[in-house]
Amino acid sequence: MVNPQRKSLRSATGAVTLRNRDKLQVFSQLLAELHGAIQILGAAASPAAAGAGDVPSPLAGKVVSLDVAPGTAVKAGDQILTLEAMKMNTIIYAPASGTLTAFCVSAGDTVQEGQALAKIG
Repeated sequence: MVNPQRKSLRSATGAVTLRNRDKLQVFSQLLAELHGAIQILGAAASPAAAGAGDVPSPLAGKVVSLDVAPGTAVKAGDQILTLEAMKMNTIIYAPASGTLTAFCVSAGDTVQEGQALAKIG
C-alpha cells in the first residue's frame, strides 16, 4: 500500500522507500530492455531484401495472385504476379528474360516495398 505522505511502498514484510532518482533509474532500465527487445523482434520480422536475379516489390501490399508457374520461361515485360494496395491492383512484370525459378511469396501474403517476390535465373 502506498503512503502518499512518505512516498513509500508497504508490503507484508516491511516498508520500501523509493526516491524519485531510484524510480527514474528503474524506468530507464526498463526502457532500455524494451528497446533492445523491439530491435531483436524487428530484425527477425524483417523481410529479405531483393538481390541479384530477384524481382523486388515496388510497393507494400498483398499478393493477389501468382500469374505464372515456377519453371516457366518469361520475357522481359511478361506479367508474373499481381499485388493489391489500397484497393488497387498492381501488375508485376518480369524485369528481364529468363526462367522464373521460384516465387518467394504466396497468394495472400503481405509484402513490404523492396521485398523479393520472385527469382528469375
